[in-house]
Amino acid sequence: MKLFLATVIFILFRRWYLLHFKYLSDYGKQYQLYLVNTRLLYILALSRNATIKAMDADCAFHKFAAHKCGRKWHSTSLTQYLYRLPYYLITQINHSFLLLPYAVHISSYSVRICTSKCNLVNNDNFPKMSLHISSWYDNIMYEMEVVGLYRFALSNLIEWKNSANRKPLILRGARQVGKTWLMKEFGEKQFLSYVYVNFDNNQRMKELFSNDSNISRIILGLELYAGHKIDSANTLLIFDEVQEAPKALATLKYFYEEAPEYFVICAGSLLGVALHQGTSFPVGKVEFLDLYPMSYLEFLIACGKERFASLISSNDFEMITTFKHEYIDTLKQYYYVGGMPEVVLHFSQNKDFVEVRKIQEQILVSYEQDFSKHAPNEAVPRIRMLWNSIPAQLARENKKFIYGVIKEGARAKDYELALLWLIDCGLVHKVHRVTAPQLPLKAYEDTKAFKLFLVDVGLLACMTRLRADILLDGNDLFKEFKGALTEQFVLQQLKTIESIKPYYWTNDRNSAEIDFIVDDGRDIIPLEVKAEINLQAKSLKVFREKFSPRITIRASMADYKNTDGLIDLPLYAINAISTEKFMNRR
Repeated sequence: MKLFLATVIFILFRRWYLLHFKYLSDYGKQYQLYLVNTRLLYILALSRNATIKAMDADCAFHKFAAHKCGRKWHSTSLTQYLYRLPYYLITQINHSFLLLPYAVHISSYSVRICTSKCNLVNNDNFPKMSLHISSWYDNIMYEMEVVGLYRFALSNLIEWKNSANRKPLILRGARQVGKTWLMKEFGEKQFLSYVYVNFDNNQRMKELFSNDSNISRIILGLELYAGHKIDSANTLLIFDEVQEAPKALATLKYFYEEAPEYFVICAGSLLGVALHQGTSFPVGKVEFLDLYPMSYLEFLIACGKERFASLISSNDFEMITTFKHEYIDTLKQYYYVGGMPEVVLHFSQNKDFVEVRKIQEQILVSYEQDFSKHAPNEAVPRIRMLWNSIPAQLARENKKFIYGVIKEGARAKDYELALLWLIDCGLVHKVHRVTAPQLPLKAYEDTKAFKLFLVDVGLLACMTRLRADILLDGNDLFKEFKGALTEQFVLQQLKTIESIKPYYWTNDRNSAEIDFIVDDGRDIIPLEVKAEINLQAKSLKVFREKFSPRITIRASMADYKNTDGLIDLPLYAINAISTEKFMNRR
């Protein structure tokens, strides 16, 4: 019914559209006919996300061509609302996405026919326009067909943009987790233009911010640098690698106080930001957003399995169980590939595990080079030793971090600075023990006992030189490395949930341990992690008998089941914890 309604409305819209442009030249008529046919193709064929992307691209293309035709595009006119209506309707239709590849090729081919028929290249009024059209649509089609990266953090950025009390935003996260891509994607989709400044090896821009903090002067300098006018309402200002320009970081205070109408977003690895000598940090004048490697759901979307990701979010566990073998296969792939965007992108394109490992090794090398670049010389050897000891720490039955594993006789005070650097740069996650599972968990934090996890499960597999065939063949994955990858995977997914800060619990004798303890503001929820289907959990039994939690989650490869408050949750559905529907169904 929805498809029929969308088609009828679009046909009526198409008739009005052609009548509206009846006075245009032959070029204009052919161009408009092409647009209408292409939009109809989008409505009938594209998936929800691709349709939204097509809508944005087509809207920008229409504005460009309307300008070339000598017509004005009225952003608030009835034309634009009617133009967007069919696209809005298609976002409600979820069963026609299988035709996407064919639609991409057909629309890419049709634009070349259109430009040829309209003879745009030889028309004096439209010099080289066909090249603009072709290259534009080639890029769009490439993005829709090949580059399937999508980050849920985009919704956080849109919320920030629409906030009435917006402050300059600092995007935090380890190197190569996708901060630059996310900012540019946000600028392209949500603004008419953006100005991108990378302070790494950019002396001119460093000098612009170092002279004074006059916002009008800085904006003028940015306009000269970008080569176009900066409209505060429609231009996003992106400052990348901001840790390389402490004065630019300090200037955010003045953007907030004197020019709050500008949209300013910054990013930089945490290396050097927290401990940068002489930096005047604009406390209280900025907002923060943490970005982590791609979650398992984002990995599914990148691999063309958007429907499988949506199914997990829907909490339809009967349907999830029906397709559990598909989820298990992709979960094993994720254990090996991880969530670093560059790695995921290459894997989604060619499924080459050898190439995946090469890219991961390059990332690890770049991290060690960063240690030498940012850390004090005397701290670099200890940072490396601590960093390289983490796989061995996680391989232990009791995963509490022990300094003696780094080096015999090592003490905490010798490695405090090294640990602080790794945490500040986002490369490791520190999970503290709680002495009692009571609200709030922070009040019962044991600062001396903690576990350390890496930023990404794929990098952990790379550091241990775990082979792809061991990960992918049968259940060998879960017999190797004593479940370390499984715990790393679960922690990595929990970190992407804003409302959750994970802890862990052990009794005083260390004879019982719960892998993770979380709270949702109402309940304390123990989360036990099992790498296989074996559901024997002595520690969980001890915890339940002693504290009687209302809800307990056991994550494993077993199917979903809820037995008197004990929820068996499949590992591949661990992200369902973040959904309101899951919390309510308990």
